[in-house]
Amino acid sequence: MNIDTQINRSSNRADIVIVDPNHSPNSSSNDNRTIDELSDHEMRAKLKHHINKKTDKISDKLQYISLKFDIVKNKFNNYSLTILVVSALITLSDALKLLIIQFIGKNNINIEPNDIDFTLNILSLLMGTYMTVIASIIRFQNYREKMEKLKEMQDKLIRVKALYNRELAVLRLNKNEEKTLVEDVQDKLSEYDSIIDEINIISEITNAEMILFSKKISEFKLEITTIKNDENDKLRNILS
Repeated sequence: MNIDTQINRSSNRADIVIVDPNHSPNSSSNDNRTIDELSDHEMRAKLKHHINKKTDKISDKLQYISLKFDIVKNKFNNYSLTILVVSALITLSDALKLLIIQFIGKNNINIEPNDIDFTLNILSLLMGTYMTVIASIIRFQNYREKMEKLKEMQDKLIRVKALYNRELAVLRLNKNEEKTLVEDVQDKLSEYDSIIDEINIISEITNAEMILFSKKISEFKLEITTIKNDENDKLRNILS
């Protein structure tokens, strides 16, 4: 019988239920089994499967968040660098204006100093306006706040993933223990599941970005797989 695993949160303690996909709701027989009806080996196997599924989900979320964080960070850095460059150009323009006017006055060059002064003032005004627009974009888009939120999500996911892995190690290292140990692991997994469910990456990542990131992640995985396969082929050729 093909068996699927579900975590039941109807009570304070998450109970594992074995569900037969072919089971009909109108059937008179009940094929669901609670944790008390499972053997130790079955409970451990189902909990390990649940942990592996959750850690894979966390890894996917981390990749999405990392890609989004890089985009926001690059935009923030580029805009900030632009403001610094434009500010330096304004300072340089003001300094050049004074030097050029002094040079024209000392050498009696047939150029009207007022024209030079007017032109450079207009240039400084345009650059100052451009710098103000860029600063307004940064404030309006809240890049710094977005980075903080994404970083907080990233740190929380990494921490919870470590907790999942710790419970997986507990299941692997502690053999033939009392059933209470497995129940303790089960309670902790239910708590970790709630934390993961509270992390909503859709609030920071649009659907279009999700599609784009999914393509990038798929391409990355394919490239890694190709590299590993090529490495294995080279090793086999060397050893053969």
